[in-house]
Amino acid sequence: MKKLIELDNLTKEFDGQVVLKGIHLDIYENEFITLLGPSGCGKTTTLRIIGGFEDASSGEVLFDGKDISSLPPYKREVNTVFQKYALFPHLDVFDNIAFGLNVKKLKKDVINTKVTNILELVGLQGFEHRKISQLSGGQQQRVAIARALVNEPKVLLLDEPLGALDLKLRKAMQIELKNIQKEVGITFVYVTHDQEEALTMSDTIVVMNDGMIQQIGSPLDIYNEPENRFVAQFIGESNIIEGKFVKDLLVEFDGQQFVCVDKGFDEGQDIDIVIRPEDLDIVKVGQGKIEGVVSSIIFKGVHYEIMVQTKDRSYKVHTTDLSEIGKKVNLDFWPEDIHVMDKMGTY
Repeated sequence: MKKLIELDNLTKEFDGQVVLKGIHLDIYENEFITLLGPSGCGKTTTLRIIGGFEDASSGEVLFDGKDISSLPPYKREVNTVFQKYALFPHLDVFDNIAFGLNVKKLKKDVINTKVTNILELVGLQGFEHRKISQLSGGQQQRVAIARALVNEPKVLLLDEPLGALDLKLRKAMQIELKNIQKEVGITFVYVTHDQEEALTMSDTIVVMNDGMIQQIGSPLDIYNEPENRFVAQFIGESNIIEGKFVKDLLVEFDGQQFVCVDKGFDEGQDIDIVIRPEDLDIVKVGQGKIEGVVSSIIFKGVHYEIMVQTKDRSYKVHTTDLSEIGKKVNLDFWPEDIHVMDKMGTY
């Protein structure tokens, strides 16, 4: 894929507080890339710098190899959809979508064709003359997306656009947004704090914390191969255990040595180990690797969340098999279920 945007050592200060600490990021054509992290991590500031709504304190924003850091938003080949859609209440759906085209003074028949096509794309045929106040939250969101896309930007920036929707509608719109991105074939840069949203929609996830990038990767890589404790805790649920790297393919924790699949760490190095709750099996005493007692059980709908107390710690297990509180059990897992991380690693 062709590199479209390059963020080169971006920093940003607000009133003496550093909120971006040297961001390096490449964004490619036709990519759905998500900036994911908790509130205050710098993801929205990064998006606003790409869009031209904020100036970086230092560093460059390159678009197709050219520095656009000094260009105002309207001269950049990007459009933005905000959480508050900023639709014009006095205009109907058609005129809201056509607003940017009218500013460009395109011919009426060209505008009609473009707006009609984009209405079909976002599933709002027949809504042309509806007032904004007559639309649901999901329909308003589609209008905002249509208004941005009709101008045919190379990049669409989306700042938590689903945040105002209820859970069921938000999940439906996640799939719809991804389908729209595939249909139009342009780059989407999406900001969210919702892990499930990022995992569902993205080609690439950029995990951020404290103004820095912690990890960049596919949803599968981010979930299965977290690079540090923050990523492992922020994405999904985890059992995180302090241990030592004995040698390639062998780790030690909870007073025992276990075969793993990781290589390349220093012998005797202090490490963090991740075992996901769904990768732990509760088995009969004598059939597993670690002894413990079932201490709590919570029904989660699709699985049980069972806590097993061992002599060293409490392990969280996700399973469809019901156990009973107070029962002595073993925990079992495979070498590939053990994931080794640097204790203080950042991207």
